[in-house]
Amino acid sequence: MYGSYPNFNGEKVFKSLNGGQSWINLTSNILDDVFPTNIEHQRGSNGGVYLGTRKSVYYIDNTMNDWTVYDNNLPQPATSVQLIPHYRKGLLFNGTNRSIYEVDFYSNTPPSAQIAADKLNISCMNDTVFFVDHSAVRLASASWNWSFPGGNPSTSNLENPVVVYSQAGNYDVSLTVTDAFGTSSQTINNLITYVDTTSIITNSNNYQEGFDTNTFPPEAWQTPVSSFSWGTMIVDTGINCYPNKVTYVDHYNISQRGDEAYLISNKVKLGSGITAVNYLIYDYAYSGFSGAHNDGFRIDISKDCGASWDSIYGAYGSNLQTTGYVTSIWYPTCGSWQTDSINLTNLGYNNDTIMVRFVAINDYGNLFYMDNVNIKGENILSNIFLQNEEDVYLFPNPSDGNFSIQTKINNLNYSILNSLGKTVRSGTISSKISQIKASDLDSGVYLIIFNNSKKTFTRKLVIN
Repeated sequence: MYGSYPNFNGEKVFKSLNGGQSWINLTSNILDDVFPTNIEHQRGSNGGVYLGTRKSVYYIDNTMNDWTVYDNNLPQPATSVQLIPHYRKGLLFNGTNRSIYEVDFYSNTPPSAQIAADKLNISCMNDTVFFVDHSAVRLASASWNWSFPGGNPSTSNLENPVVVYSQAGNYDVSLTVTDAFGTSSQTINNLITYVDTTSIITNSNNYQEGFDTNTFPPEAWQTPVSSFSWGTMIVDTGINCYPNKVTYVDHYNISQRGDEAYLISNKVKLGSGITAVNYLIYDYAYSGFSGAHNDGFRIDISKDCGASWDSIYGAYGSNLQTTGYVTSIWYPTCGSWQTDSINLTNLGYNNDTIMVRFVAINDYGNLFYMDNVNIKGENILSNIFLQNEEDVYLFPNPSDGNFSIQTKINNLNYSILNSLGKTVRSGTISSKISQIKASDLDSGVYLIIFNNSKKTFTRKLVIN
């Protein structure tokens, strides 16, 4: 810390060795009537400090009894505006009111190691760290010895190495730098944090994201840089016609036609077993602007942490609309939301660890809204399901009337009876998993009678 005015004689420069809890006065009468302007510490030195003033440059270190004027090759008088140590060449730059001057350091000092990196938190989609040497070291005689336990490579002699991490955890980094004047080392424990957030889907554990927190994107989600992006807002009418926080894309005010913006989920481990069924469910709302502005929406799946993507759904313009065109900025209204469900198992995703990429495609139309992303599993493992051929499983149960029947019995007839014993739906199951659409039925408890030429048995169905 240094004083600001020349009349603060005796109180110009102070140093602290304990983070500012106490201070040592470095001022002497040599600095009387001197106007300090800036100060710089020489890293690697024994407390060496340069003090720029409106008159000269002064220097002191722990081996000296008092300040000394250090004006070798520097003009005098000249106002020092900014002192900059240039460690790679061992020079002190002095920017003054007249020009910029350079001078050798007051003394040659050992290097001072300093580790830097372009990122400290990584994940499977962002697993590469670019390390940078910010050491105070003479470049002409410098050498580097890096250590990256758990990284690839685990060691390096490059000045600025690139390291890839492949597993979740915390990683230490060490650097030793050497030049003609000595050696210096630095180790930073737990410098790199690799986060692998994987949600496990089971019978009782679904993955849900409602975008309700103050953090966006949600934890472990990503929004890669693009010409426009996803965001969040509170709308007056969500899917249940009440105010709710949702994610959205503003196609109305942004004209980046053809560009895409990504919202990428964390990793999700789908249910396992030959009987597992996994669904992706989400709510969305979109009006569009006109037939000349066909914004799009696409869903991609990756099984290799974003190295490659497969598209499983896409819609544009009128095929995406949940209500009619609106030629002003549009906000959802009650009844303008729709719920979409995609059977991931039918698309070949079973027992996979996936990431879901929601893609907004701009055509300068109107706002697109999404909420309540749910990856839901009806995952019945083979060792606890279908122990004998009479086992029939209904899922989900209770349901909204749309449910699936799973069985080993071929050509199984079924009849759904209401509480009055009236048959309200019937059919034949000819595959191991059959989807039944009965959302038109009233809420209540129903009885399903299954039969074939050999057997008859029943199951209870609850519709909410």
